[in-house]
Amino acid sequence: LYILKPKQSQQKSLLSTILFAGFAPAVFALDIASSDSGLPIVIPANPTPVEKYAAEELDKYMMLAVKYDAEIIESDDYTGPAIRISTKNGERDAIQLQTIDGSLALSGSAPAGPLYAAYEFLENYCGVRWWTSRETFVPDLSLIQVPDDLDYSFTPPIYNREIFYHDVNMNPEFASHLRSNGHHNKLPEKMGGHYEFIYFVHSFDLLLPRSKYLQEHPEYFEEINGKRPGVPADSNSIGQLCPTNKEVQQIVTQRVLEALRNADAPRIISVSQNDNRDYCRCSTCMESISTFT
Repeated sequence: LYILKPKQSQQKSLLSTILFAGFAPAVFALDIASSDSGLPIVIPANPTPVEKYAAEELDKYMMLAVKYDAEIIESDDYTGPAIRISTKNGERDAIQLQTIDGSLALSGSAPAGPLYAAYEFLENYCGVRWWTSRETFVPDLSLIQVPDDLDYSFTPPIYNREIFYHDVNMNPEFASHLRSNGHHNKLPEKMGGHYEFIYFVHSFDLLLPRSKYLQEHPEYFEEINGKRPGVPADSNSIGQLCPTNKEVQQIVTQRVLEALRNADAPRIISVSQNDNRDYCRCSTCMESISTFT
């Protein structure tokens, strides 16, 4: 629970936002920032790119909200009250927000946890909303406060998150604000990087190219109405593989292993049908289809 203290000019619109979101007032004891004072932001003496960027993002939006430009301190020895951003061990991208001895601790696990903890604070305690890459709502506040007993933790249940939408794919900052880190979200290191598929999808023709194998091995490809594709292909379609063919299985397996070995940081590889309905209808494939469907 939290309460925002907007300036008079925004009280009506911001109150509607709070009620819509289902928030209710609570008792607070820790002031984070106002227009004339606030806590510094402390990050490790040798911060990671994510920790440093999290501090910059936090300062940027607090400046917009309360016109307070926080000092960013790189130190392992700072003992005073502060907003402390750090990386901790834990599940991927897990976050924790805590009030500890007059300080606000925003921590998270690699790769993007510290940044996501900062975003969680900005959304839930500053009222920031990132609607699109070009539309952001930042309330005009007089004070930011948090509960003195704040202790919130969250672990994303899904590691690879992607909103397959142009505005997100083309704007890494917006993707990061949405915690979207999939194949098309080209996030730099300071935003935690992103998951990258090898071959992405519809990869049969990449793994076993029709242009290379069709002339000598039509049996590697789909049979429809008792016929394998002609040479050249009967249509503009790249067709499909015959997945029950043992040699096809061996070639595809070899290509997959080679791709994984050659990748810098392999996580996911796609072995998936081409984007058409020309699936193989040979007797062996049809037997498998009847068995598994």
